[in-house]
Amino acid sequence: MADEAFARWLAAYGAALSNSDWKACADLFTEDAVFLPTPFDSIVRGGDAIATHLGGFWSRFDRIRVVIEPITPGWAHWHVAGHLTALGEPYQFDGVLNAEFGPDGACTRLVLWTETLSPGESDLLRDRDA
Repeated sequence: MADEAFARWLAAYGAALSNSDWKACADLFTEDAVFLPTPFDSIVRGGDAIATHLGGFWSRFDRIRVVIEPITPGWAHWHVAGHLTALGEPYQFDGVLNAEFGPDGACTRLVLWTETLSPGESDLLRDRDA
């Protein structure tokens, strides 16, 4: 996949997450795509199942802002900030993703590596860095 096509896919993926548009998210993947929330998790297979999984996870958060920047073809740095609905407090995720694509441009494999920053940790880091 060319750099421009990858950047377009990342933008569409980020928009689907930001807008909780799970139909648009599902459409970015093939019917037999493989998704690994972490390299050690069980496989989620297929665009609809991937969108359902992501929708279930992200439904716990509101005011989600997604930023994804390509590193090299197939690799990107991603950052998500929002609020954990149950606590009403900010939460952040930061990570790297690796994606593979079929000839039609749909994703066939997506793996995430994620670091989380909980509300309490953000206070600790702010105080430490001050």
